[in-house]
Amino acid sequence: MAAILKRLQENQIFIPNPFDEEHKFSWHFAEKIECQHVDFFRYFVKNHQLLNIEYSAHCSKLARDLANKNLGQLEEEIKEALMIAEILEIIYRDYLIVPREAARLGKDKLVYKKLLEAKYEFQDSNLPADTRVSLSNDIRLQTLPANLIRQIFVRSRRLMILAIPLVNDGNKYSSWIKHLDSYFQPLFSYAAWMFFVPRISVNLFLTGKHLLPGYWMSNKEKSLGWQTRLNAQMERRWLELGNDIPALIVTTLTCFVLIGSLALIANTVATISLLYDVVLSLERLRVETNRMNQLKAQYKDILISGNLSPQETTETKDYLIHLENRWSFDKKRIAIMTTCNTILSIAFILSLPAFPPLLAIVAGAIAILTTVALFTTIKLIDKYKPVDKVTIPSNLQSHGFFNRPRENDDDDIPLARLKLN
Repeated sequence: MAAILKRLQENQIFIPNPFDEEHKFSWHFAEKIECQHVDFFRYFVKNHQLLNIEYSAHCSKLARDLANKNLGQLEEEIKEALMIAEILEIIYRDYLIVPREAARLGKDKLVYKKLLEAKYEFQDSNLPADTRVSLSNDIRLQTLPANLIRQIFVRSRRLMILAIPLVNDGNKYSSWIKHLDSYFQPLFSYAAWMFFVPRISVNLFLTGKHLLPGYWMSNKEKSLGWQTRLNAQMERRWLELGNDIPALIVTTLTCFVLIGSLALIANTVATISLLYDVVLSLERLRVETNRMNQLKAQYKDILISGNLSPQETTETKDYLIHLENRWSFDKKRIAIMTTCNTILSIAFILSLPAFPPLLAIVAGAIAILTTVALFTTIKLIDKYKPVDKVTIPSNLQSHGFFNRPRENDDDDIPLARLKLN
């Protein structure tokens, strides 16, 4: 048994045999999964992100093995990928209601079935891919680049204002900056709190939609219970809500309350907000680290249990390497964000009125450079994300085993059920 399925079995999760009882080469895993008790789906809803990470690591291993091994040696590995993809597809389609993810997994399934079609017979039960535009996903994708532009403008304005005390002798620079700021300050203040409204609104709306039962909720999703539904939504959205709600409060206070004689307090509040971002990043790192340590501990327990064959032991150790590679990538990404937020916090502290103007200007410049460096580094490191997209190797397109001529030993057995040589 492959690594992920073995771990699920050790956690007392029953995974049905994917084949039909009468025809051992007829694949009916999805149909059998659909018939499971709601407790089965509650487990996977609660742990869908963890299973997604495992699936990604498994796909990375499979993609590498497809390039280096004979396809006949990868049968179990491909079957496990197909089984996990079918479980996740059902979870995202029927219980979490994320059509985009369900469609992605549906496309993955087509690849695995193509690789296995010479030996197994598959039912044509694939649902058409969802092609609707996802407003929530579009907002999420646009938030990061838009936030970069916003922060660069805001921190550039801050740097120019910090430079005023050094040249505040009535020259044209001071007058020019103050004149421009009288127009830009209200614009930036309103844009700051309005920026967070779309993502907060979408996240709160979707949380309410999946929490409160109504005509919009399917019976399958409703059967999970409100606690499971709430935990699932918080698992998906806690980081964005934890970041956006305090940011909205701070920017709203800065725009409407901390003005006039209270304007100096706004800088302190903004600095506290950045320190909060550091704490939030550290909390995310702690949560993710604990989760991955627990997961790796389960696989290590399986290895030392002695219940694996030599081949299974080798495959599990190899899989753990890919799982560690995936975690290393995620950990670096979080660490970079935490480091940059820490530098920004220090820069904002040094730009407070208590410090000399020259030091404040240097700190303001560091804040701008750190902002650009953060987004540039994140974009760069994303290029090194472990490849988890499985495709049919080009050398198999024309002469792979799923295209090779096949002969029947029995005229009553369909070609698709023949065993590999």
